[in-house]
Amino acid sequence: MMGRTVNLAKVRAARARIEAILTEHPEVRERTAALFAADPTAPELTALEEPVTKQAVSVKLDTGALARADALIPALAADPILGSVVRASRAEVIRLALAEGLAVLEARYKPAKGKTR
Repeated sequence: MMGRTVNLAKVRAARARIEAILTEHPEVRERTAALFAADPTAPELTALEEPVTKQAVSVKLDTGALARADALIPALAADPILGSVVRASRAEVIRLALAEGLAVLEARYKPAKGKTR
């Protein structure tokens, strides 16, 4: 079987792009470092590639919140990380806002160690 050749110019360009993104977005660098610091297993890495099961939820939002979500669509589309893996839409902006908001609320209301609610 013939081996495939590696285009080093493409590899270097990809690495430079990754470095630029990680420099521009330190939060991505931190999340990536944390992921690999834990020495993820093959199943954990595979899980990152698997599609997430989604369930429809009906929520009524005021027109101001919808306008704010719509205003974020171009920024999401232009994001070097998210823009390449999600379709920029109102629904995606709201999903991201919900995920970020849940993280904030979980941090705010996480019980101290040894205490229960």
